[in-house]
Amino acid sequence: MRFAVKVFKLEFEGAFKSFEIECEVLRNIRHRNLMKIISSCCNIDFKALVLEFMPNGILDKWLYSNNYFLDILQRLNIMIDVASALEYLHHGHTMLVVHCDSKLSNVLLDEDMVAHLSDFGIAKLLCEEDSMIETMTIATIGYMEPAKNCASSILQLPLKCSAELPDERLDMKEIATKLSKIKVKFLKDIERVR
Repeated sequence: MRFAVKVFKLEFEGAFKSFEIECEVLRNIRHRNLMKIISSCCNIDFKALVLEFMPNGILDKWLYSNNYFLDILQRLNIMIDVASALEYLHHGHTMLVVHCDSKLSNVLLDEDMVAHLSDFGIAKLLCEEDSMIETMTIATIGYMEPAKNCASSILQLPLKCSAELPDERLDMKEIATKLSKIKVKFLKDIERVR
């Protein structure tokens, strides 16, 4: 079995809290698009997490390197994977989890190019009565570069997520549904061209 080890640098301020938060979040959630914790190692001088190994590395590498390439279908699948993970964190668990650090380097790709959201060190765990106030101030949607096809549909989503009034914003369930519909339309369009 291959695995990865995330070692926390305890000399940095907040490392203990980051370790505790990440353990709490990963211990209590299970989703196919979230990084899985295998074990943890902890003593006074050392803290580490033993995590599932992701052989295709970080998404950042696939988007900004000349040595790697993602086609439009792979990009859509990755967006759906990340949206599905965030939907689960926001709606599919008894406690609302706000990741707070969604970025390309925190999306890891497994051997089948399935995306897994990682690094919950600054996540916020919120009870229901706090969720609306807290998420209005800390939740953001990250940017993922789309390919030329389907670009307008994909680019409309962040605009709908950043409406001034919270009631006008899309939630993660709506985003995941819209991305799935974009993918279905894209696949139908490809079939018509062939």
